[in-house]
Order: sequence, then structure tokens, then C-alpha cells
Amino acid sequence: MRITRVVIKSSFWRNFKIAREEYRFVCDEAKNLDETMPMLAAQLISPLLHWQRYAMNYSTPMRSELERLLESQELSHRLRSGLTRSLKPN
Repeated sequence: MRITRVVIKSSFWRNFKIAREEYRFVCDEAKNLDETMPMLAAQLISPLLHWQRYAMNYSTPMRSELERLLESQELSHRLRSGLTRSLKPN
């Protein structure tokens, strides 16, 4: 029983790390694209804007990467408005 818990925990954290790196990549690319093509950048992060729909091991890194992206000062209005709508408290 204990071995099963350890395997589940290690699997959770391994997937958490992979997901975090992938979400960071998408947010970084959206930030780079936002300077020249803001509409495309907004479309690129649109799946991440629905972070509430996913399981906790996916939604937590999504939210933290979206918050990190929102902290950037040089975002277009389109991208900033999508991020603030997604991250506002209910």
C-alpha cells in the first residue's frame, strides 16, 4: 500500500513538472508573438484561459504561468483582457 502511494506521488510531481514546462513555453511564445501579432498570441493561450476546467495537477501550473504572463508590462490590450477575465476571482 505504501509503495503505491509513493508511486502515485512521484507520478503526480513528474507530470506536474512536465506540464509546468510546457505551459511556460506556451506563455513565453505568446509573449513574444504579442509584440507583432496580438490576435495570434491571444488565440495561442486561449486553451489555458479555461484552467478551471482541468484537474488540479494541470490547473495549478496553468494558473501560475498565466499569472506570470500577466505580470509583464508590455502586453497588448487583447491579451491582457483575456488574462484578467480568466484570473479574476469569482
